[in-house]
Amino acid sequence: MNTKLLAGCAVAVAAGAIIYTQTDSSTASLELAQLDYVPADTALFYGQLKPFPYSKYFNLIPDQMKGADDFTPLIENLAASNDNNAQFLASLLDQYQTSLASYETLKAAWGFADDYKALAYTIGLMPVLRYQLEDETALFNTINSSADKAGINFTTQTIEGVDYNTYPLVLENDITLNLIVSVKDNWATITFDTKLNTIKDLRLALAIDKPTKSLTQTAKLENYIANYSFDGHSIAYIDHVEIANAITARTPSRLGEMLDELLKELGDPNALEVARTPQCQNDITNLVSYWPASVTGSTYIQVTNSDAHFKADAIFQSTATDIIKTLKSVRGFVPEHTTKLDGQMLSFAYGADISKIPPLLNILSSTFKKAEFECAPLVALQQQTQDSNLAALSMMTAMANGIQGVSVSIQDLALEADANQLPQLKALDALITLSATDPDNLLFTAKGFLPALAELEIPENGDAISVNAAIPYPLPAGLDIRLAKKGKHIVLFTGEKSAAIANTLSEQALEKNGFLTSAVDLSSLMTPVIEVFKMTGQVIPEELEQLKNQTMSVYFATDIKDEGIVINSEIKITKK
Repeated sequence: MNTKLLAGCAVAVAAGAIIYTQTDSSTASLELAQLDYVPADTALFYGQLKPFPYSKYFNLIPDQMKGADDFTPLIENLAASNDNNAQFLASLLDQYQTSLASYETLKAAWGFADDYKALAYTIGLMPVLRYQLEDETALFNTINSSADKAGINFTTQTIEGVDYNTYPLVLENDITLNLIVSVKDNWATITFDTKLNTIKDLRLALAIDKPTKSLTQTAKLENYIANYSFDGHSIAYIDHVEIANAITARTPSRLGEMLDELLKELGDPNALEVARTPQCQNDITNLVSYWPASVTGSTYIQVTNSDAHFKADAIFQSTATDIIKTLKSVRGFVPEHTTKLDGQMLSFAYGADISKIPPLLNILSSTFKKAEFECAPLVALQQQTQDSNLAALSMMTAMANGIQGVSVSIQDLALEADANQLPQLKALDALITLSATDPDNLLFTAKGFLPALAELEIPENGDAISVNAAIPYPLPAGLDIRLAKKGKHIVLFTGEKSAAIANTLSEQALEKNGFLTSAVDLSSLMTPVIEVFKMTGQVIPEELEQLKNQTMSVYFATDIKDEGIVINSEIKITKK
């Protein structure tokens, strides 16, 4: 999946088919014939492992999210060049952009099947993209026509019955980058053949040979799916350990060998020598072992002709239990209404135990300063941090001691034009919360800074009082801003929806339940934005108009968990 289509990138028995079963929350079985061609040491991997109903999804999303106009300036610049490579790329981008007019034209241009399945990975530095085809002629016709238009003389070659087209792109200093396109068993392969790789690498990329050790022999994907409760539809990862190993050359790998070749071609073969001393090999390897990978995968996918619902998690893996425990201590409180898509126009919550931030930074700084490094660059960095002083931060956060979280949510917002046709607030339904272990002390402190609040007495029973008189500027008629204390939460709100939400906070215990959350409903948010354009006489961009007519809600939550730093995401799309 294309990342922009988000906002963001076959069940069968034959080759390329996938069968995924999950018997419970902790065990998973995964079988995919095409994974046999993926090297176990690939540093990057993406897989759409179950059929994705791309045709339904494509017809759900607005045109501006398909990227139909994204490449026009780039295409024009490339097409104006006398360089064949630039013209080739311009033609390909133009065909791609044109194909986005409808799903039928997209499919006709690139040949992929209705139920999208794909793999992307690396063989050393060699990128490999593979996806299941329905019409291989369509793919070759599209690329060949762009090559002909640009004057690129492509050839067709064969290795053990597998045909592949080579499109030579001649760069500066007579360096040739060969674009390779092939189809085998209804799977297209797109890669690049360069001086960095060997014929053996090319055979692996074309799925002619299998690597000595494949990804299927590692159980890595099965473990990710089981450990993080992925649904097995799509999964991707970046292997930090493999990348660090290539940089330090601690053990031989194709990534390291091809990286060395690249540095030679660039005229700087010793660029990484400083990281390849025995001391740096040990220190860097040890550091990376605490943060071994970044992993993301889908946890829920449902696509129909009228709506789509996606959930996915991204995990920055960590085995540094002491650091994770320290990070978790800073987590604070996020209100329930900010932890889901619940009809809000916009919401944001930051849960943090403010009193724990200076100790956290001190612990992290002290841990790094006291680490026994022998690697010269790390030792130098360590020395630079010796003079860091967090006293000023401690003094600043002391004033906010006890705060556990803050949130803002807007349920409704309406604007109107004043006599000068400038936008003015007409109506607002919004809520601000401040959660603390001692809300009375915070209110007392606030009154010292804001004398207008000094006369206000907030009832202990949770009733709200109007604060309009304490606001030093005119408010729209009918806008009543109210302040209340709901248990451990101070709430400032206006509007019926926000009042109802505020009343639920009395029952919400002050606990460490999150870190960062945000949600937005694009359709409702675009309404006041477009009104501003109309009032000020500006031309309304077509993209904004289309977003207004598209019911799409997006939610993100970042948290610190035992497995590392976790980002949960959720997207709902409804066709109007």
